[in-house]
Amino acid sequence: MSFREQRVHISDDVLADLARRLDGTRRPTVPVRSSWSDGIDPELVHTLAKRWRHSFDWRAREASLNRYRHIWAEVDGLSVHTMISRPAEPPHALPLLVARHAVLTR
Repeated sequence: MSFREQRVHISDDVLADLARRLDGTRRPTVPVRSSWSDGIDPELVHTLAKRWRHSFDWRAREASLNRYRHIWAEVDGLSVHTMISRPAEPPHALPLLVARHAVLTR
């Protein structure tokens, strides 16, 4: 098993590419049922894209995530990302493991 620490960093190039993609996204013209039986609500997608493009503070989110230690571990060929946060109370709290994602590296 191997471990490596890493900080969250989103490059300016990646954010510029995201901005270009969000600006170039076309909205669907076909109405979708409100039950989501045809997929996600296009208005919700439009609202999220607009927020990500114009008002979401990517650098603040990056800083917020970097308040925690980020450890990547190779476990049986899987790459597992963990964020470590120690609780103030109670002093002997049980750890919680939440699997964000794992990627096969074999």
